[in-house]
Amino acid sequence: MNYRIIPNHTEEITPPTLLGTRPFPMQWKDYEWFNDLPSNTYFALWLRNPSRSNSEIKLPPGHDLYLVTFHYEYLDCEWLMAQAREITQPIIVLNDGSSYNFPWPGHVHFFNFYSWHIHLDKIMTWFPERKPRNLKYKISAVCNRITQSKLMVTTALLENFPRQELLIKLGTWMEMKNVHHRQPCGNQRLDELSDIFFEKYYGQEISIDNFENATHNYQRINSQPWQPLYLESAMHFTNQSYPYSHMIDSFGSYTRPGPCIDEKTFKCLLAETPFISVSQFDVYEQLKKLGLQFDYGAIDLSWDKDPGNLSRLCSIIDTILSLRGYTISDLDEMTKISSKHNSEQIWSGEFYRRCRRHNQQIAQQVIEQFA
Repeated sequence: MNYRIIPNHTEEITPPTLLGTRPFPMQWKDYEWFNDLPSNTYFALWLRNPSRSNSEIKLPPGHDLYLVTFHYEYLDCEWLMAQAREITQPIIVLNDGSSYNFPWPGHVHFFNFYSWHIHLDKIMTWFPERKPRNLKYKISAVCNRITQSKLMVTTALLENFPRQELLIKLGTWMEMKNVHHRQPCGNQRLDELSDIFFEKYYGQEISIDNFENATHNYQRINSQPWQPLYLESAMHFTNQSYPYSHMIDSFGSYTRPGPCIDEKTFKCLLAETPFISVSQFDVYEQLKKLGLQFDYGAIDLSWDKDPGNLSRLCSIIDTILSLRGYTISDLDEMTKISSKHNSEQIWSGEFYRRCRRHNQQIAQQVIEQFA
């Protein structure tokens, strides 16, 4: 065997991490062109936070070419830069997002290669029976694992809407690193929201179902779109796990590759649920390139083009305040044409075909350059 597999949960959307050289099981059709690359190519596929979760994952020396994929999990730039310091041969990186201006070394070659259609297709296989929307709430959101952006958005919602208009899940799972060790961010408005959260809401659990982190926190359960959060709310705030775009650190001043989106956004698209993207920047714009549309009427989504983490979050808070003036019917009327269009694009297979055509073009580029 020329490869090893690092298993994950059996009901994940992405296959287990695979490390090594061919031949190995080709679990995605979009990867079949890997067979056209040089025989000495080393593959590190479906990586999941290797700098945090498994320090043994390294790119071994002695290969003519390396191909690395990050799908569903955010792209681990720190790990890749560490590998690039040890490896001098070309490293191909495949990721759903764009590289923007990240300072990759000259031998690291980033390509936008989609897996979103594969993830959506898997969810549709798991939950094939489409169910109608029945609006009862104005806004829904989930803050299960508490992070800086999630707690601020959740606090703004709880402070500005009657509880009966909200379908909110709030958990108690918090790691200090995910809230920047409670250090002020320097933005008065956001720091006030953080203070309110820890004074009024931290430690308080708001449940909407019987979800248990210990037994339910894996992708098949998390990917269920036919639930009240999506079918009964006029607007959903996605609260994605990784919300950071523009950064200033040891790599310089840059925008991190992205956006990284997962089932939190996919469920909205499948269930015709309009959503406010609490995530990295550029979510709506990247999805528009694949034929989706986000015309939400008077709701301003221009902040999606702002890579600044705090300024974008402030704009999302502004959006929350603006929604107070609309009824459930108002929100439905402003958003339903786009949301229905997006859902039909996915359920009809057109979104899948568009992603595959793009991937085939990228595959040809990579083969022409490196095979």
